[in-house]
Amino acid sequence: MSYEFWMGAAVAIKIKQMSQAERNARIVAGIRAEAGAGAPRDPHMQVKKHAAIIATDMALIHGGDWRVQIDHDAGMVMIVRR
Repeated sequence: MSYEFWMGAAVAIKIKQMSQAERNARIVAGIRAEAGAGAPRDPHMQVKKHAAIIATDMALIHGGDWRVQIDHDAGMVMIVRR
C-alpha cells in the first residue's frame, strides 16, 4: 500500500507501509523543507547545549567549577559545583 501526500508547491512524499511515527516525521520534514525551516534539531544535543549554558551562567553568578550530569534513562539533568 502506498500513500502520497501533496504539500503546497508540488512537494510529494511517498510513504510505503511504515509506522505512524515515521509517517508523521516524513510529513513534518516535508512541511519544514517547503517552509525553508530546515531539519529539526537533535533533542539530545539541545539538552546538552542548554545544560552547558546553565552551568556557565552558574559559574558566572556564583563562581567555581560546575559539572553537568545527564541521565536520559532516569530522566535527570544535574548541574552541581565540583
